[in-house]
Amino acid sequence: MLKKSNVLHGSLTSEKLSEAERFWIQVEQEKFFPEELKSLKDSKIEKESPLYNCMFYLDENGLIRLGGRLEFCNLSIDEKHPLILPKNSWLTTLIVHREHNKEMHGGTATKPIDQLTSPLPSDRINHTPAFSACGLDFAGPLYVNNFRELQKSYIVLFTCGVTRALHLELASDMTTISFLLAFRRFLARRGSCKVIYSDNAKTFLKSKKEIQILSRILSHSMVQNFIAKERIIWKNIIERSPW
Repeated sequence: MLKKSNVLHGSLTSEKLSEAERFWIQVEQEKFFPEELKSLKDSKIEKESPLYNCMFYLDENGLIRLGGRLEFCNLSIDEKHPLILPKNSWLTTLIVHREHNKEMHGGTATKPIDQLTSPLPSDRINHTPAFSACGLDFAGPLYVNNFRELQKSYIVLFTCGVTRALHLELASDMTTISFLLAFRRFLARRGSCKVIYSDNAKTFLKSKKEIQILSRILSHSMVQNFIAKERIIWKNIIERSPW
């Protein structure tokens, strides 16, 4: 197809590769869509054509492209108006394989693996009062208008592990003191909590130590505190993981 005098030597450039790809696509389109090319030049499409229901046109290189409504979209020409490739062409197969390898696509024969799940912990499945075992997390920030000044506030979320009921408490910030105040309000409203799940956030880790210290201090005193009385078990899970 090329004369010997036109053969170039040396490394291939991206422009030469793109030019060669356009050349072979044009060869395949002329081979498989001769009537369509003639019809496009005559502005008359036969109903028997496989491309009859497609909005296609000839670009400046004489290649058949798919039309559409993305003319003014900020995308490349190949994204807005992809080239039409014949399904029975070996060139089409090569292009598909190239794109699959480029995107590391497994192909249509690849099947997803079903992940094996571990048994649910007893805190999640045994019948217990609401919030006996609960998960803990922060949400926010929320902006609150305090005397015409916007201040950040946060929500402490307590989720029941069995019923999935949700209890919300407002915290002025994400410090340990604000969290402990919200935690005490939660215990006063919902009763004793036996197990708490939280991630490894620094606020929760520090609060865990303080609650354990508070539990030991109050265990032999006359003050009946929920934490000291019920001996709350604090369990840390992987950060940002479901439980």
